[in-house]
Amino acid sequence: MGNLKQDTMPVIRHLRDFDRHSGNRLERWVFNYRPLFMLFMALVTLVLGYMALTRLELRPSFEKMIPQSQPYIQNFLENRK
Repeated sequence: MGNLKQDTMPVIRHLRDFDRHSGNRLERWVFNYRPLFMLFMALVTLVLGYMALTRLELRPSFEKMIPQSQPYIQNFLENRK
């Protein structure tokens, strides 16, 4: 990156100077329609967040938190009564 000259990638200071037809289709959609893209991403985030929250279940259990493969834990579970 140290060999990159300033002339090869000029800084575009004003949006009117930007070539809106440069880049591939996805880049054009993201950068030419920023507000629409941001709204779309916010909606996707809300929908996925809602789906995750509605399916969230808390099942606290002491037995699930201990390492059940350990011999002393197996002995404890067999003789807990």
